[in-house]
Amino acid sequence: MMTNNEFVARLQVALSRLDEIVLTAVPNAALPPGASEDEVRQRGEDLGLTFTDEIVAYYGWHNGWGSWSLDLEFRSGGFEEDLANTQFRRREAADLAADFGVTADFLFGRTWHTPTTNRTRGPVLDCSGPAAAPTPVLNLELELMIDRYSERVFGSLAEYMEGLVELFEAGAFAFNSSGRARETRVIVQRLFAKGVYN
Repeated sequence: MMTNNEFVARLQVALSRLDEIVLTAVPNAALPPGASEDEVRQRGEDLGLTFTDEIVAYYGWHNGWGSWSLDLEFRSGGFEEDLANTQFRRREAADLAADFGVTADFLFGRTWHTPTTNRTRGPVLDCSGPAAAPTPVLNLELELMIDRYSERVFGSLAEYMEGLVELFEAGAFAFNSSGRARETRVIVQRLFAKGVYN
């Protein structure tokens, strides 16, 4: 059962604001219903992951992003697709690890989950803490891992989504007619890397 913690409350506010932004720009966006808490927790356990309350709240918001997408390799295709991509990234890390003589956990930690349809890039959620703990978000590019190890860029999923909403509100993204949000006047990943929204 989810606890009422500040991270979940902040995340829910950010997701509500994101709903308003998306539906204002893309009124016909097909936003699917959320997944149940029991389903999210059980499927996480099936992969050996303890999904935090933040992750449960995230998939309870919408189980996938529907018909809109974001130009940051960040678009959830839904809980099952995200889980499949997490499994793919684990296998890919194991293959790369064998090639480079490192452990698979060095490349893609066994407590990591990817909430995105992109199989090699985008944010990764660290599920190593207890359920009520915040969920750290890492920026991970699997094909570059050998040269540049991923860095933790946000202390919680709430903080990450608040930063994303702030970028939308600042005009850093604009939607095109197909519902894709593209960068406009800033290089968002550089801002993240510099800790501007930390």
